[in-house]
Amino acid sequence: MSKTKLDRELQEVCNEISEVQQRLNALQERFKELKRQTPLVCDHCQKKSKVCELTYIQDMWYERPYGCTGGDSWHESDEANYTCLHCGKRNRCYSTVTQYNKVERGPRPWVMELKKYFKDVVREYDQR
Repeated sequence: MSKTKLDRELQEVCNEISEVQQRLNALQERFKELKRQTPLVCDHCQKKSKVCELTYIQDMWYERPYGCTGGDSWHESDEANYTCLHCGKRNRCYSTVTQYNKVERGPRPWVMELKKYFKDVVREYDQR
């Protein structure tokens, strides 16, 4: 294989990689936009709101100091909330009902995975 033929083939592969990367970037942006449009149903009024319209309220808990250097810090809890735009009531992201109405214990992981697609994320500190 001559150097010029090798150079041409390398350039073709580089061009192809660039095209695939552009397509991948476009698909990732479309994926993000679709995730932002995910509807959440209020547990109180049953009305839907898009994730991109809501504020994710992350509950924080405090770890008291212990020993010489331990604790004295805030941590994200397994619970979070969002406030319904229609009725103003809070909905927990920690529930026993899943997206498909199956009963399970623990957080609604499908809501918590959407955290980065909410309009805003605020932290709420435990005042105990």
